[in-house]
Amino acid sequence: MLPIVEDPLSSTDTGVLARREYDAPRLDRSKASLVFSLMAPQDRTEDRWTFARDLDADAFGLIEVRGIEGAPRLPILWAFNSPDEIALAVSGEDADTSIPIDLQLLIDHYMPQFFSEAVEPELIRLITSA
Repeated sequence: MLPIVEDPLSSTDTGVLARREYDAPRLDRSKASLVFSLMAPQDRTEDRWTFARDLDADAFGLIEVRGIEGAPRLPILWAFNSPDEIALAVSGEDADTSIPIDLQLLIDHYMPQFFSEAVEPELIRLITSA
């Protein structure tokens, strides 16, 4: 079982529906973590979510990266249309920064777990409460 830390109160963003932090073991034994957030649909009106609107995403959110050298300083934005269509974008002053391959591999590893633990249950809750 992978270590999970839930801390929904640590987010400074409003509209966070679900949040999970995963400790990501590194080969060099340094400590790193990825914090995935699912954002509320009403946040689609904010300018920074333009990419999600342009993709007509079914779900979108943030990935905060801690303890990985060369990672973007601002959260990475993600947008989901299907399991085969997950787009990542680097925003703001980090927009010219590419996502290092080791970080992409970590995101690929933890994103499915985040979806099964947090995104799918939240989307089901939203659909059934509508």
